Amino acid sequence: MNQWTWNDGWILMSIYMVQSTNSIELSDVIGAADASNHAIPTPKELSHAFTKLSNAGVIKIEEGNYKITPKHFEGVEAAYNTKGGLFESGRKGEEWLKSSQLAALDDSSITVSEEKLEQAYNIYISRIKK
Repeated sequence: MNQWTWNDGWILMSIYMVQSTNSIELSDVIGAADASNHAIPTPKELSHAFTKLSNAGVIKIEEGNYKITPKHFEGVEAAYNTKGGLFESGRKGEEWLKSSQLAALDDSSITVSEEKLEQAYNIYISRIKK
């Protein structure tokens, strides 16, 4: 799994940024992604990143909640806390992924549909409009 991209790091760090909450839904990940990059990830970007991160055992998705696994949490946290601000988090995530020598543990695929993204986006927008 040496084909990590900036997008993978961006999504990983977006999950990290909201990890302290009890329930980390897709809308939370989208909000953190928007905060760190002023962009909403596409279904394709999310699907690819979630698939790769899950297959490598970096994240776990259960009942619509996204979490970094305990095995990798400290490493991701250390990477996030390195020099550079919020807008550097995608790069920091990518660098951590590339240096971690992760191997694929399975080959399942995670798909985020356009409809699911739109629903999560609407939840995110409703929160910031309050």
